[in-house]
Amino acid sequence: MRGEPPGGFSLIELLVAMTVFIILGGILAAVLGGSIRSWQAGEAVVELNERARLLLDSIQDDLSATRTSPAGTAPVRFLGDYDALGRQRLRLVRTTTREAADPLLRQAGSALGANAAYDGAGDLDEAAGFRLLPTGGLMEVAYLVDPQAGSMEVRRGVRAPVGGAGSLLDDATLADLAAMRDRAPVVAEGVLLLELNYWAPATDEWDAPYLVAEDLRAPGDQARGPCADWDSTRGLAAGFAYHAGPGSVADPSDDLYPTRVEVVVVLAPGGPGAPSTRLLEAASDADPRLRVESTVGLPVEESERYVKVDEEWIRYRGVTEREVVVEEGGRGVRGTQAVGHAAGATVRAGRSFSLVVRLP
Repeated sequence: MRGEPPGGFSLIELLVAMTVFIILGGILAAVLGGSIRSWQAGEAVVELNERARLLLDSIQDDLSATRTSPAGTAPVRFLGDYDALGRQRLRLVRTTTREAADPLLRQAGSALGANAAYDGAGDLDEAAGFRLLPTGGLMEVAYLVDPQAGSMEVRRGVRAPVGGAGSLLDDATLADLAAMRDRAPVVAEGVLLLELNYWAPATDEWDAPYLVAEDLRAPGDQARGPCADWDSTRGLAAGFAYHAGPGSVADPSDDLYPTRVEVVVVLAPGGPGAPSTRLLEAASDADPRLRVESTVGLPVEESERYVKVDEEWIRYRGVTEREVVVEEGGRGVRGTQAVGHAAGATVRAGRSFSLVVRLP
């Protein structure tokens, strides 16, 4: 009589069990991997939206408080121009009610002999020594991209009282790069574009071609767009559509302000360290195709089909695995110039955010 068969699993049963576990493990890993990627993508969107909100809220707050009328001898101005690298910047004078809430400004003008401006440089010591000048209820504000070429940081500087040596309304002050970095803290990182458009008396729509002086002298049937720059004095910027001559600087009676300002920012996902690609070969200023390392991650939505190569913005109509197909007339858009680029040049893309602010 035979004994009972030994216990345990056969080799075939073990192989089947291991195969099932491997398959189930692979399915689980794939599900978890997809979930993690989805969570990371969602977190990236939230972070991007938060960065955009903080920057746009700051600009909106300053624009909404813009002073648009003379204030005694204070040089009240609203200036939208470009830095040496062709990037837009904004300077304005705004009303401020922060004296009651800001412990430093509460000390401003509280003692005789005050001689220091509230400007982000040594304010704490100056307030402790009762040396801050009275603000007069007004403050200068400047928004500019960090002066370093290739920078993606937007800085905001403030100064009170308005005017005098070191005024942010003076181009020479903004030209002092070291001083601006000390006085103007970073308010946003990973900013690929800061675009400002100004609604003028002759503007018909935002998307029409930019308004220039010739449009005012010989108006036609074509819709007229906003101004790309602004000079409220009408005497400082000769290229401003409403320029009236240098004598207008000292005459506040003909000052002109935009009624609305459109603010457009393009942010790189993930901030300064966002993924980017590079040119595989050099490109001329008219090449209709750009050979790149990869097109993975480039926007596919029609309104977002832009890439930034060095300082040039390029609009594209499509991509292949390693090529960006440029739209006709798509070189040197968004206020930039079409230029040649060397092999290895960085190619970046981002997401656009915008708002329109009505001035007081």
